[in-house]
Amino acid sequence: EPLAWDGRGDLYSLWTDTTAVWLGRSQDGGANWTHWVMYTCPEICFFPYLVARGPGELAATWFSGFPRLVGGRPVGDLRWRVARITIGGRIPEPQVVMSPPLDYEVFGRAPDSTFVKVWAGEYTALTFLEGGDIGVATPILDPRVVRRGFAWWRFHAR
Repeated sequence: EPLAWDGRGDLYSLWTDTTAVWLGRSQDGGANWTHWVMYTCPEICFFPYLVARGPGELAATWFSGFPRLVGGRPVGDLRWRVARITIGGRIPEPQVVMSPPLDYEVFGRAPDSTFVKVWAGEYTALTFLEGGDIGVATPILDPRVVRRGFAWWRFHAR
């Protein structure tokens, strides 16, 4: 989900609109919020996911691209990103370290029987690993070569 509580008890929300990826923080259980733009989207950004661990330590993923509908399915030049976000204490504004756009391997058959990249579910799950790295699982579904499962990514972002 795009909601997470950090080690201080602050509540965070990550969301997207047609222009940006946003981060909101509430330090009083959701009564009041402060928000920031994490990333200005040159394309459409969607399906944000957020996790937290210690005080002000967050990790996020989202998809981006220019999807279009083919046979009722969203397809297109779709990619995903991962970001490490640090905030709080002496850091009043979020500090973001972000990956470049990354590919994933999910293909479906278009009405003309060609294979095209399709969405692979709503979220790309992630977790903090021991030592502070970020682990991300992305789906694999490629019927052209009968390949199914998940890819494991490890990010060292400090």
